[in-house]
Amino acid sequence: MIEKILEAGYRAQAARDWPVSLQYFDEALRCDPDHPRAHLGRGRAMLEMGRYELAVESFDRVIFLKPDDSAAHAGKGRALVGLARFEEAISVFDQALRIEKQDYLIWLMRGLALKRMNRFQDAVESYDRALSLKSNDADAWYNRGNALGKLARYDEAVVSFDRALALNPGDAAFWANKAEALNLLGRHEEARRSLAKAAQIDPSYAARRAPMDPKAPAPIEFMRR
Repeated sequence: MIEKILEAGYRAQAARDWPVSLQYFDEALRCDPDHPRAHLGRGRAMLEMGRYELAVESFDRVIFLKPDDSAAHAGKGRALVGLARFEEAISVFDQALRIEKQDYLIWLMRGLALKRMNRFQDAVESYDRALSLKSNDADAWYNRGNALGKLARYDEAVVSFDRALALNPGDAAFWANKAEALNLLGRHEEARRSLAKAAQIDPSYAARRAPMDPKAPAPIEFMRR
């Protein structure tokens, strides 16, 4: 009986219907309050709904029941990032990686937490590990480019943004942040073209500009995700 309830909950999650999935996992937990998969599904639903404190509670319950569940550690880390508890998140991601070193998403999320702490070189290294496991992740290339931009390694940042754009040319932020890196390299005409691409996708970028003067303020702060 409980397995059918859990299957229904995971089907709802696959459809990204988080409130419905939560109902199923809560029902499963009424049948068995210590079912790890039910707590894990509940934690994922809470995470996606932005209810991070409750997500942490659910993932902690899974970890108590199954200390070597890397998915629970990774989910808890993501929830801690949502709570801006970045140092704790990195510690939890490191624990997850001691269990499962080949999970690219854990390396990616660890990089995001490091970037939020302004540990940009460490973030780049974490993104590199993620990309060594999954080289076709546009967000990983994008975030790597942002971290490199923060390190003033603009040539490398442009390469990373180009890799992101090869995978997802329809993301305005990819074009916009490439424009900033090009501008800071003094490649102003290329920067204008990239910013124009961003504005075609998202008109809110139309008000920004890639200035001719290299001393002028850059149009965008390496941003998003």
